[in-house]
Amino acid sequence: MQIEETDERPVLAQDIVGGQYYSTGWSTCSVGHAVDGGFVTAGHCGGVGTPTSSPNGTVAGSDFPGNDMAYVQSTWNPTPLIHQHGQGPTVTVAGGQEAAVGADICRSGGTTGVDCGQIEAKNQTVNYPEGTVTGMTQASVW
Repeated sequence: MQIEETDERPVLAQDIVGGQYYSTGWSTCSVGHAVDGGFVTAGHCGGVGTPTSSPNGTVAGSDFPGNDMAYVQSTWNPTPLIHQHGQGPTVTVAGGQEAAVGADICRSGGTTGVDCGQIEAKNQTVNYPEGTVTGMTQASVW
């Protein structure tokens, strides 16, 4: 056996949990959900190259306006969990499918906590100062 010295320091493995806060340095956003190699989030939270912290990563893909979605590459551990912000234990996600108008849904976000409601309409358009986002889902949750 051979031992080799290095100047590298170990990095603690931390978990990515849906709904948890993260920072871009200029704003606070929420993890949508973890995926292999990182997490998905809103596109308005940063363009390609934007660094994130807690979970640490870098925005590798972003589409806003037009759509409002982004992918952050991260070495943190993706989990199938959603944070409940003090309103109960984490929830395990076992899969996903598109919900129909009238379906009951819940969302979890670092700024707004947990709220549930129903899907009211699909293919809605939202006008932001930066531009228009199409194909949005309208729901009775804020």
